[in-house]
Amino acid sequence: MIRAVVFDCGNVLNAFQPIAYYRKQGYEKTLCERICKEMFQSEEWQRYDQGLLTFSSLIEKLKEKYQEDAKWIDVFAKQWLYVLEMIPAHQQLLDELSEQGYRVYLLSNIAQESWDYVSKKGNYRERFDGWVLSFEEKLIKPQEQIYRILLERYQLDAKECLFLDDLQSNVEAARKIGMQALQVTSQDMRKTVWRYIKEQANEGTK
Repeated sequence: MIRAVVFDCGNVLNAFQPIAYYRKQGYEKTLCERICKEMFQSEEWQRYDQGLLTFSSLIEKLKEKYQEDAKWIDVFAKQWLYVLEMIPAHQQLLDELSEQGYRVYLLSNIAQESWDYVSKKGNYRERFDGWVLSFEEKLIKPQEQIYRILLERYQLDAKECLFLDDLQSNVEAARKIGMQALQVTSQDMRKTVWRYIKEQANEGTK
């Protein structure tokens, strides 16, 4: 029986498709692909999400590392929060679950500035029953401890939690500690989640 649903943020509640976003702003495809790889797939960005680098330090390190692209890193960095657009159907799912009596939580690899932006835009501090964020814990999915912090802090039974994430490695880590988990990557997420919850409820009545 599912009693709590745990959401990721990027590509679950909020879009995180930087190449597509910058292409819409008119930047050339090859440039977008290169700069987005240098920024968002870097070890430095992961450390930023983990709360181990400030944003200004992150950008300086990236500009030093990729000196030939320093100008473009500055340009892309000034716009990057706008990449995190709301996904309406998934936002609807969040509200539906809460209205139906499910507890809803957020477990996200996210930096301070990103959280400030999306939480204000999505009113997440009011809509969620709780959250565990990488920049606050200095941990990052799929590290096991960050999942355990969520369970312990909110006194959740792992087997009664459904975790939603777009990355298979994060889903597998949740399953490893006993949570139910789904990899969700499409606009059909809302239907997929409700179908899974109903299937689990039916299993519980047999």
